[in-house]
Amino acid sequence: DFMSRPKDGYTILQQTDGLISAGAAKQIKATVGGDIVPICFTQATFSQIYIRPDEKRFTDWKSFVAYAKKNPGKVTVANIGVAKSMEVILMGSLAEAAGIKVKEISYDKPAERYAALLGGHADVLFEQPGDVRKFLEAKQMKAILTILDEAPSAFAGVASLKEAGIKIPILLRTRGFWVHKDVPKDRKEFLRKACKAAFDTKDYQAFNKSKYMHLARSYYDGADADKLVRDMLAIYASAK
Repeated sequence: DFMSRPKDGYTILQQTDGLISAGAAKQIKATVGGDIVPICFTQATFSQIYIRPDEKRFTDWKSFVAYAKKNPGKVTVANIGVAKSMEVILMGSLAEAAGIKVKEISYDKPAERYAALLGGHADVLFEQPGDVRKFLEAKQMKAILTILDEAPSAFAGVASLKEAGIKIPILLRTRGFWVHKDVPKDRKEFLRKACKAAFDTKDYQAFNKSKYMHLARSYYDGADADKLVRDMLAIYASAK
């Protein structure tokens, strides 16, 4: 058990944002951001909404919203099936802000979600760009909304939240490293420096680029990491 291990910095927890959502939902005994604190996040990415390029009913976010408003509850979204997850919360917030009603279809496995869109079993897909990069490059999927206030240059032609006139709290997919709060300060600082040094290597930068993790800010440590955790905890805690 992570919490019962010696607080010497030799036991490190690697986790996604699932740890933050679980902490906000009180699904774990330890307090995330309190008992467990971040050393660094080496990946942080945004989500998008995707359609098939040959979709005729809608071709961008504006026409998608118009279609969904004319067909309330009929548009299907392939999404993850975990309640209170980042994907479910963001999709719900998007639908509410856009004034539309959609039907979310839950798939536990990513491949099932992708197949649902490609096979026409779902109208749109909620996902992160790095996970569907091969489909984007093969022109089998097309992004219609970037869930950031400002879209990265690589998706300059895709509507951002600001361009869509949507204001919602933004959650990111994160992957990072955590330690117990009682690990000595000097060891936390040593780990932080080691994390940054590894992140800055050519190999890791190439890896992140291959996953589209270079399109927006991907590294957080120190006070920035603490703030990111606090902000995300607050968003998860306030989600309906």
